[in-house]
Amino acid sequence: MLKYALFPSSLIRQGTVRKLSTASGEDVRSSASARAWVRHILLSAAAVMTVSSGLNSAVAQTPTRAELAAPNAAAQPVEALYAGLRKLEANADSSAAQRVKTMTPVIDAAFDLPTILRNSVGMRFANLNAQDQQRLLDSFRRFTVARYVSSFGKGKKTSFVIKPQSTATSYGNGEIIRSTIAGPDNSTEIDYVVQHLPHGYRITDVLLNGHISQVAAQRADFSAGLASGGAEGLKTLLDRKTETFLGN
Repeated sequence: MLKYALFPSSLIRQGTVRKLSTASGEDVRSSASARAWVRHILLSAAAVMTVSSGLNSAVAQTPTRAELAAPNAAAQPVEALYAGLRKLEANADSSAAQRVKTMTPVIDAAFDLPTILRNSVGMRFANLNAQDQQRLLDSFRRFTVARYVSSFGKGKKTSFVIKPQSTATSYGNGEIIRSTIAGPDNSTEIDYVVQHLPHGYRITDVLLNGHISQVAAQRADFSAGLASGGAEGLKTLLDRKTETFLGN
């Protein structure tokens, strides 16, 4: 206990520490024993001060409980995404249109869709005019929402676990947020590449099993659509996939 820090515990147990009287030495049996006792007290105090100094130094270099408990800001878009998916699964009886309405603002807040689309299309995206880029972005947004609605709807009971430790990316100012998504029979590692943007953290890629990039997987598919029919061909491809996801 802190109030007994200057007194050795062995002396406390033996009843040696007693109330001192500054007026008379009546509580100390003899002057010799008094001097010995005071000397012991001073030596104990010096030892405690030395230990305390070391502890203070260690505490200064050790994260506080608040720091250890502080949430990882980079994980916020993943947490928001998983919260939306839990809500989606909880509303098992809602229609496809209602589930789309639920997930659209979640997807907008969690993902940097323009960056994901641009990286999925590749260098050809920069050659498209602004109107075609916007039309593709609108279709890609609907496609992304529909994919999550299709995968996590109709009362599925899924467990979402975000791991506490993140990993810095080898480029930019991003982090990789690691997580697992588990169903009744299996568990899959799903990680997220998150970038710090002017409007906050946003997901810019999804990694299956820790290394299979969703952006890279989409690139071949999207490039084929763009090559065969230009911007309109890719838009048609995305819209068709969206209809398939929603069961239309």
